[in-house]
Amino acid sequence: MNNKSEHGKIFKKLRLERGLKLKEVAGDIISTQTLRRFEADETSVSIAVLEKLLENLGVDYIDYMLELKSSIKDSGSVILTEAYQLLREGNPSAVLTLATRKLKEENITLKERLSIARITQGIKPGVVPEIIKENNRFLLKHFQSVNKLSYEEQLALNTMFGFGKVDEITIEYIRRIITENLNFKPGVEMLDQIPIVTTFYTLLSSISYLSRCGYYEEAQERCYEAINLLKTIGNVVPGLNKIFYIRFYGVLIQIKLRLNNVEGVELANKLFRELDASIALYDDPMDKYVRDEYMTKFYKENKTGVEFDF
Repeated sequence: MNNKSEHGKIFKKLRLERGLKLKEVAGDIISTQTLRRFEADETSVSIAVLEKLLENLGVDYIDYMLELKSSIKDSGSVILTEAYQLLREGNPSAVLTLATRKLKEENITLKERLSIARITQGIKPGVVPEIIKENNRFLLKHFQSVNKLSYEEQLALNTMFGFGKVDEITIEYIRRIITENLNFKPGVEMLDQIPIVTTFYTLLSSISYLSRCGYYEEAQERCYEAINLLKTIGNVVPGLNKIFYIRFYGVLIQIKLRLNNVEGVELANKLFRELDASIALYDDPMDKYVRDEYMTKFYKENKTGVEFDF
C-alpha cells in the first residue's frame, strides 16, 4: 500500500483507542513483530491482510477511511477550505483570485481543477475570468470521456448543472447521466449512503438542467422516475428522504408550471403546507431558506391563472 506511514499510524491510533494489545489484533494473521513494524511505518501490508486486521480490531472500513480522510490534506481539500472561509467572510472576488492563481500553476491536478469548479460556479458569470471558464470546458470534456464518474467528479458536475446553462455540454450527455443514475442499485451498508446521496443530487441537478433547456415533458417523466427510485431507499437513509422528496417535488412543480399545468399549483400548495408545518415545529433555518427559494421560483413560473394558497 502507498503512504504506509499514514496507514500504519492510523491503524495504531484505532487499536490504542479500543484498548487492544498487538497480539490480540495480530492473531494468526501476521506476527506481532510485523504488526509493530507496520504501525511504526517500517513496512506495509496487503489490503487482504489489512481487512482481516480490521476485523480483529472490531472496526469497519468506514471507521478506518474516516480516520484516513481526516489525516490527508491534499491540495484540492486545501483549496476548498480556504475558498469557503473567504465566502464566509463575504469575499467572493478573493475566491476568483485564489482560483485564477492556482489555475496558472504548472502541473495542476485533476483534484484541484474539480475543487476550483465547485467553488466558482455560483459567482456571477460577468466577472468570471476566462481561465476559470477554460477550466470548466476542460472538465466537461473530461467528464464526457469517462464511462463512470468518481465521487469528486460528480460533485463538480452537479455544481456546474446547478447554475444556469453550461456551455459545450450536449443534451445527449445529460440524458446519459440521468439514465445511468436512474439505473443505480442502492446498497444497504453505511458506506453505501455516500453513492446514494451523490446519485440523487446528480439526478436533481441533471433533471433540473434538462427542464431549464426546455425539455419539459421529458424532464417531468424523469422526475417521476427519480421519485419512484427514492422510495426504494427509505430504510437506508431515512433521514435524507424528506430532503430529497422536497427537492424533487420542487423541481416537478416548476416543470408543471412551465407546462402551464394547474397541477403544479396544487402540488405547490401541498408542499408549502408541509414546509410550514415543519417550520412551525422545528424552526429549521434550512426549511425557511427552501420556502423562500421556492416561493420566488414558483411565483415566477406560474402563468396558469390560478393563485397559490400561500
